[in-house]
Amino acid sequence: MDALAHNVLPAVAGGSHFLLVHVVEDGRVRALGSRGVPGDVLHQVDGRPLLERDPVREAVVSGEPVFVRSVRKYRTRYPELIHFAEATGAEAVVHLPLTATGHTFGVCVLGYERWDAALTGEETTS
Repeated sequence: MDALAHNVLPAVAGGSHFLLVHVVEDGRVRALGSRGVPGDVLHQVDGRPLLERDPVREAVVSGEPVFVRSVRKYRTRYPELIHFAEATGAEAVVHLPLTATGHTFGVCVLGYERWDAALTGEETTS
């Protein structure tokens, strides 16, 4: 996790506010590691059920990144998960699918203080 955070956080659009790696196992979201996520939030996120309306589910099922450009949009799209988003202090979040040998098994979540500090138009697909 240290190597990932050391190389990814500064490299992605000038650095993100936090990084969190999840895998999905038996219908639950498991946190493999993080940087910049408060410990109490990490504890609440680890082991939570995968919900029907869930950015982790969307990224894993589609194999495509999920971009949420504001807390307001997060609240609208994922009302059952808004407390996690608000607790991180991030304004914008990107869920990047993790795929190996054609199987998407988790996500790398990057949180940003502002959307304009996140990925540029050329780096996004939505």
